[in-house]
Amino acid sequence: MTADKSGDHASKRSARRGALSCAECRRLKLRCDRQFPCQSCRKRGCAAICPDGALTTGKGNRFILANTEELHNKISELQDRIISLEEALSSLQATVSNEPHPLLREDLLRIKASITATTAAPEASTSTGESKAGVSVKLPKLVAKPPTGNDSAEEEGPEVLSAFGTLKIDDQGKSRYFGSLAGAQLLLGSDESDDEAPCDPRAPPPALRPMENLLPNEVAKLAHTYPFAMNPCDYEGTRRQLEGLLPPAAKAWSITQKYYEYSTWQFNCVPRQWFTDRVLVPLYEPQRNADQAPEHQLALVYMVFALGTLIDLDLPPFHPDAEHYHQLARAALALDSQGTSIMAVQALILMAYFNQLTDKKNGPGLSWMVMGIAVKMGTGIGLHRDPKRWKMDPEQTDLRRMVFWELACFDAWQAQGFGRPPMITFEHVDTALPIDWEERVNAAGQVESSFYRLKYTYTELLLSTLNTAFGAQRPTYETILRLDRRIRDFHVPDHMRVPGLQEMDHVVPNDTEPPTLHLTMQRHLLFFVKEITLLYLHRSFFARALTEQPGDPFKSRYAASVLACYRSSSGVLAGIRNAYQLHPGLVPRFYMFWTHAFSSAIVLAAIVTRSPGCNLAYRALGELDAAYTMFKAASELQGSRATKALCFTKYASEPTITTPSIARAAWSSPLMYTRSQARRRKRIRRCWGTRLALSPHGRPR
Repeated sequence: MTADKSGDHASKRSARRGALSCAECRRLKLRCDRQFPCQSCRKRGCAAICPDGALTTGKGNRFILANTEELHNKISELQDRIISLEEALSSLQATVSNEPHPLLREDLLRIKASITATTAAPEASTSTGESKAGVSVKLPKLVAKPPTGNDSAEEEGPEVLSAFGTLKIDDQGKSRYFGSLAGAQLLLGSDESDDEAPCDPRAPPPALRPMENLLPNEVAKLAHTYPFAMNPCDYEGTRRQLEGLLPPAAKAWSITQKYYEYSTWQFNCVPRQWFTDRVLVPLYEPQRNADQAPEHQLALVYMVFALGTLIDLDLPPFHPDAEHYHQLARAALALDSQGTSIMAVQALILMAYFNQLTDKKNGPGLSWMVMGIAVKMGTGIGLHRDPKRWKMDPEQTDLRRMVFWELACFDAWQAQGFGRPPMITFEHVDTALPIDWEERVNAAGQVESSFYRLKYTYTELLLSTLNTAFGAQRPTYETILRLDRRIRDFHVPDHMRVPGLQEMDHVVPNDTEPPTLHLTMQRHLLFFVKEITLLYLHRSFFARALTEQPGDPFKSRYAASVLACYRSSSGVLAGIRNAYQLHPGLVPRFYMFWTHAFSSAIVLAAIVTRSPGCNLAYRALGELDAAYTMFKAASELQGSRATKALCFTKYASEPTITTPSIARAAWSSPLMYTRSQARRRKRIRRCWGTRLALSPHGRPR
């Protein structure tokens, strides 16, 4: 009996001793924390064998452990290389066959899956398939699979973006949707005012009401009912009335000059020489027949006049004449609402552009709907198929290509701003790029593309990013980082860079003469659109990092997104400030600058208020103050969208978000914790400046 008891005690003692530390710590006589995989094994790179496995002693093992990081880096490089080759093979296969390539089978795609040790919480590890040894296998979603009932656990994992957007439904059933990448100004509803009484949708816009008596009744009716207008009873009479409302030739030429001087640096679907020779001059020829002025030609002319008047820096902002010409263009389109032509598509693109720049409360919404009509009409006349197959003359071929790519560019950029799916998908497109008449050869003999060619090329990348990162199938964080790299690798030639704002600050464009307004704005726009795409690409993960690690978001697994959002937000605001200083009368009139600037300010405000102990908080506060100053200056110059953004950034100058208040929040931050209050006071002064008023106990007053 005694022997049996002693044997039992010996076995229990040995079992307990075996469970105290892992085998590798026992072999090396190290202290084990008994949290498997233990800290010692994780530091040495052998967490996969903890707690039962052990390495054989010898010089070779020490060499392997010393180079574990190098091996992992090499594996990551090879995985990226494999992914690039698979994407290239998939694109090539799509051009010759609808069947997938044999080398792109699902079992072969899994070969490059990364095997990494995980230290995640138990609830997080269930979604990655954690094994008993603590090793997780993460398979990239390269092949789309239909949703099943068992996918919920996987979709709610920590590596997956979860954002559905915002859907607004009022008491009357009217609804609006903004996706997860929509601008903050739209998500916060700054374009709506609860204090205003609901307006009658059939009433003319406010800018037109003082002039509505200047429009004939039939013309005004057509303008208000487009695109659902019926043909007027007196068709010829209405048409003659529209022609009779054309401005004198001298004024028409002046407005056209303003349009091409201030408006076409961003979107230009109407070539200047073509418009002058084929559209404008024939309308003012003294000996022309009535049949020589089609309705769509009148609509295009009136839209050029509307934009030329709206952007004219010699006129007050939102001059009533601009809305007057806009209504005439709507009436001209309504005269032949069933007809389709390339001039009608051009007029609709300009109409969407116009509604985006006006001060109307529903301007962005109208721009989206008009753009939908333009896309449908454009595909209806075959702009998405290259015209060379129909053997058109070179001038018509290049015109159709230019109009299509301007249409696709406007659609993609607008989809990004609203967070909605683009209406053009390149799976159905084979239209070639138009001739780059403005390309140049640098000192090294290399051909550098012009702004418009770069804009069209970036549009293809942007559409691919929108479809991958913001589609119904949620992307993993690895996919987001891969898209981030593709965007950053988009090459911008030296002559299109903004001095001091690009990633290569030492690159200065070799300008032999001062840059024109067009070149200056185009340089800023190329810099701007890349930073905006990166900001919206990382914004959801940035928010998750602040939520998970408010004390120090750089400890989150989404630390890369925190830094990317801060850099992009700062870059966007710096770019707009620079452009505003160069052209203070022009920049405030463009909607896209201010809505995206407001989104950037919201990101900086989130860093300041949600993570005051973060190393970026003080610099973010300075950027936020500069943004408020810029919004205030722009709103005083003219009542643009900057005025609406000013209402939301006004708190930057109020006592609620000042440097002392940030320091008070930082007082309780874990990063500021020290046992000595004197040391804490020194740390706060070092982080937030010497101008703080501190109490004798070191607390900010």
